[in-house]
Amino acid sequence: MKKILEKIDKNEIIEYFRSSNKKFAVGNYVGAIQDFAVFTSITPFGKNEGYRFVKFKDLKQIGKSTEYLQKIEKKIEMRNFKNRKTVILKKEKFFNNLFEYFIKNKVMLRIIYKDDNVWDSYLIKITKDYFYFQILENPEYSSIEFVRKDQIKYIEIGRVIWKNGIN
Repeated sequence: MKKILEKIDKNEIIEYFRSSNKKFAVGNYVGAIQDFAVFTSITPFGKNEGYRFVKFKDLKQIGKSTEYLQKIEKKIEMRNFKNRKTVILKKEKFFNNLFEYFIKNKVMLRIIYKDDNVWDSYLIKITKDYFYFQILENPEYSSIEFVRKDQIKYIEIGRVIWKNGIN
């Protein structure tokens, strides 16, 4: 396993499995210290959380260029985007202020429905029971749909920002 890891580019993000039960961590291979492989530790939200030391004999599998890693790389890219803005929200009206910000600034959202359909869209309006979205199907055409809040599993913008039942 050590020889395989030494061939991997230090900037390449990989999945490394410590057991055969398919649980893994994500990060970059940094190097070796005696019997240990040193990896960076990256969260599912693309945030670097330090380093992990794993005995070479405990490493079972390495994953490269997977669909999950592509999602993590996009999240890292979004975290590092230079034009990010900080939004100051009042605690008592957190979601109202957040959704107003999305409407005013035309922030692209990813809507995940309970039936697992996924659409990229802009939030246009919000009422007590409904979200109104401009669905972005392709650059030439978009539709406007209103969706009951209870039909949405969650809404993403880099990470989950609204989950049904928690607002």
